[in-house]
Amino acid sequence: MNLGLRARRRRGWLAALVLLAATSRAGMGLGQGGEVVGVITELKSGRGLAEIRPVGESEWRPVAPLQAVRPGDIIRVTEDAWTAILLTGDQGSVVVDTIRSPYRVPVPRSEKGKLEKARELMLVSLRFLRPAKSEPVERALVTRSEEGPPTIVTPRNGPVLPGPLTIDWSRAGPVRYTLRIIGPDATVVLERVDLGVTRFEYPPGGPALTPGVRYTVQINTAVHPAQEAWFEVLDSGRARMLEADLRDLEGAFGPAVSSSTRATVRAGFLASHGLIHDARRTLLLAAGQDPDEPAFHVMLGHLYEVAGLKREAAAAFDTARSLLPGTADAPAGGRARQR
Repeated sequence: MNLGLRARRRRGWLAALVLLAATSRAGMGLGQGGEVVGVITELKSGRGLAEIRPVGESEWRPVAPLQAVRPGDIIRVTEDAWTAILLTGDQGSVVVDTIRSPYRVPVPRSEKGKLEKARELMLVSLRFLRPAKSEPVERALVTRSEEGPPTIVTPRNGPVLPGPLTIDWSRAGPVRYTLRIIGPDATVVLERVDLGVTRFEYPPGGPALTPGVRYTVQINTAVHPAQEAWFEVLDSGRARMLEADLRDLEGAFGPAVSSSTRATVRAGFLASHGLIHDARRTLLLAAGQDPDEPAFHVMLGHLYEVAGLKREAAAAFDTARSLLPGTADAPAGGRARQR
């Protein structure tokens, strides 16, 4: 690759990440520069470049992970680069490679019945696939090396779906941890002492967690003040309704939609309903299967921002940046993985 193209890609991608981190969720609304009809869910650059020319504009810019698209936008790719676009309604997923490039985003067809519902569910997911606040990525990265007490990463002050529960917290140096789950009236539901790990799976045979009841996770060390975060198990009726909506949403995609795209939209849907814990789990599982997809890490960064976890958000954006063309300093297979 010539040096001019490499420099162009580096500048373009850095600008795209900063723009992505500085755009509010309001930018996903309708009536602002045209109706949002899809989102970039996968992006693989290889030796090439994926670019977009928004409708009504003359300049090309790099495609960004989770970028919204509107009717008339044109996407082009070079060499072995490709990108996947998930469109609303029954349009499914479109893979733009050199054979299909350039690709013009179509006007959506009118939908009826289930397809209309699926489109609305899709838009719910799309609205979350944007940053929650304006904060440049480079600025956030400065906070990564701060030390302090352990931070409860998940579950963190929100609902969780019924089922297996994993509790994660950040490492706070060479110390041992005491974990408590506290229920109503300060009752200790479960306690584990002298833990040398930062992840705990709630035991299947442990005390049952009552839906709708607020529980507090408490992490203690010998040298730091206790850290706390709360969670509530969603009631089974509400959980079944959400799963039914997810089935309708995924059923409208069609069989050609990849597992990575499904995971991204599923995570967006869960997060839009406040289920940050379950959205994060979905993304981490997907990233384990497709570790070079930057969209997963960009969205993880958004989730951590929503949860108030600046250091974790910075690390996620850093990982996403390392996966973008012209910005990766680490060799393939040697990149940092998200917790």
